[in-house]
Amino acid sequence: MLRPFLHLALAAATAMASAHLDIINGVPSPVGSASFVAGLRQTSRSVTYCGASLIAPTFLLTAAHCVDEYVKYVDLGAHYAASYPADRAVEIIDRRFHPRYTPTSRSYDLAIVEIKTPSPHAPVKLLWDDDPEVNGAGVSATARGFGVTNASTVTYRGYLMETTVIICSNPICEQILGSAISDSMLCAGGGRFDTCRGDGGGPLTVIKDGEEYITGVTSWGDFYSLCGHRGVPGVYARVSKARAFIEGILAGNKSAGLPKVNPSLVSLGFRSTKAHA
Repeated sequence: MLRPFLHLALAAATAMASAHLDIINGVPSPVGSASFVAGLRQTSRSVTYCGASLIAPTFLLTAAHCVDEYVKYVDLGAHYAASYPADRAVEIIDRRFHPRYTPTSRSYDLAIVEIKTPSPHAPVKLLWDDDPEVNGAGVSATARGFGVTNASTVTYRGYLMETTVIICSNPICEQILGSAISDSMLCAGGGRFDTCRGDGGGPLTVIKDGEEYITGVTSWGDFYSLCGHRGVPGVYARVSKARAFIEGILAGNKSAGLPKVNPSLVSLGFRSTKAHA
């Protein structure tokens, strides 16, 4: 149950971001403006069901809950959820999960997929150090994804969307959601700007010294309020808490991550549209 004073406080803090508080995903992302964003697919011609971010020429960071044995392709530099020709899709050759990820706790909801062919796009920078001025409470961040734009009607736009969300402190987020928010998580949103189903694995980025950095990966949200509910933030996996895992995989140390995890039997509010979740 939402606590009224927290609900109103977060709503007031995020209301300043825009006067349009009745949407989830905001506006279409300009073509080519975020070429590090990619889409996960089960086949080369299937529809994107989760997002990912290019962090090295052959490695992409995504949410662990998005990845299983059915995930076989990545659409690099994706702008449309169902783009063709099929040769845009690159084959995945390895999957590694954060060693502390468990679906039931939702902590460390991160995975890295390795692709067969290097991407021609520039990777996004990773924010290793948390800074109150860069990714602290009250700071604006950008969320991107291919997911639902209307939770009530389950409407999809079919192309990459982006929106501005306000970062919320973990203690306030925990009280609002009534669920444990570990230090491996980061909360943002609450003013009806939000991520939703299909946005899982996508990036949450902030600006540091004029450049864009990924600070979070779309993970989960309140199961009962669906998405974009006023005063209810979404939850992201915090990149800075996974530095050893990410740097280990990028350095070629596959033992830094697990090759597979036990799948969750329930959705737990995860924000993918994975058929085999």
